[in-house]
Amino acid sequence: IHTSVTLDQVAPDLQNATIAIEDKNFRSNPGIDILRIIQAAIDDLRQGYVVEGGSTITQQLIKNLVVGNEASITRKLEEIVLTPELNSRYSKSDILQMYLNSIYYGEQAYGINAAASMYFGLEDKSGKPASSQLDLAQSAMLAGLPSSPDAQDPFQHPQAAFARYQLVLKALVDQQYIKKVQALD
Repeated sequence: IHTSVTLDQVAPDLQNATIAIEDKNFRSNPGIDILRIIQAAIDDLRQGYVVEGGSTITQQLIKNLVVGNEASITRKLEEIVLTPELNSRYSKSDILQMYLNSIYYGEQAYGINAAASMYFGLEDKSGKPASSQLDLAQSAMLAGLPSSPDAQDPFQHPQAAFARYQLVLKALVDQQYIKKVQALD
């Protein structure tokens, strides 16, 4: 299932949750976040395996739509070369909209509107697509899925999905999108 919506048809909580968990410096970075890449590399080295990615939302969009998902240095270099071009041609809102409409959320749902329907049974209504009807809890659950949609599928792996959901809520609190009391509701 794949549907597309405009950014103003996506619940603000979902937009904020996605930015908080995927790329907290999205609005200010030039498409590449060097400090984040370095921190991710250090964290990965400390753990001895990949625990964190360093890609921005812009880089992920390029990976998903242009260069593919092959784990290679060539792909990563292509991603890095194309990122400034995408950033110069499109606004941050445009990039976020394209990202939210193209990423895979699991359960055969591509894009946030399809995910809102698939996971929560929300239906498009006149002038009000499913993606605009998401509440904070639903937004936090969906924002946590793209990093690993199969492993964090709430139907198949509810404990893993709940753990990721809690990380998203913590990120929203830490980055002051919501107050701690909202995360507890």
